[in-house]
Amino acid sequence: MEERQSYLGQLRDLIRGLGFSDANKRRLIIACVASGIAALLGLTPSLVIAFIVDGFSTGTMAFSDSATQYTMGGIVLCALLSRLLLRTVAGGLAHTVAYETLYEIRTGLADHLATLPLGFFSSSTTGELKKMLVDDVEEFEGFIAHHLEDLSAALVMPFLVLAALVWVDYRMALATVVVVPLAIMIMSIASKDYMQETARYHSAQENLNSRIIEFVRNIHEIKAFSHTVSGLNNFMDAVREYQDVVETWAKRWALPRAGFIIAIENPILFTLPLGLWLYGRGSLSAGSLTLCVLLSMQFSPPIFKVLQQNDALLRVFEGYRRMKQVWDTAPLPVPERGEGHTAKLIAATGEGNDPQAQELTGHAFGSSTETGSKLNAGGDMVFSNVSFAYGTDGNVLHDVSFTVPHGTVTALVGFSGSGKSTLLRLVPRFWDVSSGSIQIGEKDIRSMSEPELMGQIGFMFQENILFNESLRENIRMGKLDAEDSQVEQLARQACCHDFIAAQPQGYDSVAGELGANLSGGERQRIALARTLLKDAPILLLDEATSAVDAFTEAEMNKALSGSLHGRTAIVVAHRLETIAGVDQIVVLDKGHVIDVGRHADLLHRCGMYRDLWQLSQHNSEWKPAQEVA
Repeated sequence: MEERQSYLGQLRDLIRGLGFSDANKRRLIIACVASGIAALLGLTPSLVIAFIVDGFSTGTMAFSDSATQYTMGGIVLCALLSRLLLRTVAGGLAHTVAYETLYEIRTGLADHLATLPLGFFSSSTTGELKKMLVDDVEEFEGFIAHHLEDLSAALVMPFLVLAALVWVDYRMALATVVVVPLAIMIMSIASKDYMQETARYHSAQENLNSRIIEFVRNIHEIKAFSHTVSGLNNFMDAVREYQDVVETWAKRWALPRAGFIIAIENPILFTLPLGLWLYGRGSLSAGSLTLCVLLSMQFSPPIFKVLQQNDALLRVFEGYRRMKQVWDTAPLPVPERGEGHTAKLIAATGEGNDPQAQELTGHAFGSSTETGSKLNAGGDMVFSNVSFAYGTDGNVLHDVSFTVPHGTVTALVGFSGSGKSTLLRLVPRFWDVSSGSIQIGEKDIRSMSEPELMGQIGFMFQENILFNESLRENIRMGKLDAEDSQVEQLARQACCHDFIAAQPQGYDSVAGELGANLSGGERQRIALARTLLKDAPILLLDEATSAVDAFTEAEMNKALSGSLHGRTAIVVAHRLETIAGVDQIVVLDKGHVIDVGRHADLLHRCGMYRDLWQLSQHNSEWKPAQEVA
């Protein structure tokens, strides 16, 4: 009973969670009623046949009675046509609701995902998110467009059939329903640990999705290193795991499923022998026998159809559970718009449909109509006792404090893992600080709306993601209303006009998925053009020239130097000689600030910076050893 209540509870939560609009609720009610009436009309042929058999057996109807033939045929034809019309209406309405709901769910999830901190994406694989947004959401279409209709028919038909059988002969009714407890007993025995098996199946499918994506993205490395790359092994392991899970599932359910089908689909195994025995004793007329047998054959199919969809319904439950986990993940707090200039931090309710939160949510590369110069960019950027941890793994930044004066360039240096890139990513609030604060112009960045904050910041990170759009549109993401001439001008400045012009379709050439049609250096230059086009008053540059040759790096640095004039910038560079002339250098080690100062001062007083400088000089002078004969 507890297990059944849990099942019904999941069904109730699912229907509530899908959040149907009033219009769609009305459509679904009409669809379910139409489906139920259509199910009732399906009994018409059985009633007509029983009436004819009874008439022939009692001699009250003759084969040559054409009026009766036309009447009976007309009744059946009208019933079937009406049933066809009702099923068409029900199916059309249900599918309309299904596809509107899928659209709302996907767009709502996309909007909500855009508000989540990057820590969420670090703990969720691409395969998991893809499965949720594509596969799991698609399961809802079957539930809304088909399962709800079938459920209404399954609720109406068996009870009506049973009522008719009781009216004709209660003994035939009992013989019909005896298959139900038998089928339930078979399924109950077989369904032990079913939910755990379902979760195992979904886990294997998610892992397979992730490994397929990893395999495709890393195909160049897999080809280069043959079978030694772990990505190929991971892919094959995921395929084998999925195969094992599916085969185990199929083998376990083969016998119980066959027994269930035989039991639930064949009440005639009980009704026909009993009916013939009663007919032989004179307790049942030929017409009643025919009607009872035909009705018993229509008792089980609706029930079986619903139970047959049990696997799909459990997949819907599991998909909804994962989707709800995403909805329940709180986004980064956003400022609540109120009277005056007071901003209060609020957290999302978890329902994902807060209109205010959605209003404040924008794209990272928004239009620069709300520019930083109109906002807060006139002040210093202050890091005050900033600490940060990825999840529960312990802090990677510890009480970091320094000030970036307005209009100056600050470089972050340190060995790998010192926290440079992490610190840079806290400024646009890809994550929120665990403690402490970051202020721009004496205003905590957590009190700024996303358009306000992003309007001030342009950034280039080590991973330069391009979209599967034209090169022109990829650059234009820095400023959505930019003219083509502006795009081309910034492309020249970022040293990418020449290679773009050499493309078959020039600026209209498509970058490919994640920029796959371009080299790493070309992607980096497109990203630089995009950043320069945004013309933001604050620049964050993380290894902005790491993937280009020395000549292109010099040209890009020249472009960057010109663009930094009058702007506040924080840079991370892999070659320290490129940042030796900046206004300020912050030395980091294991998330701690070791020293802050100018290049000459740090060389004199900071041993770690001196070591980093010497190592950088050594690497720049490194040449391959001469071949030994």
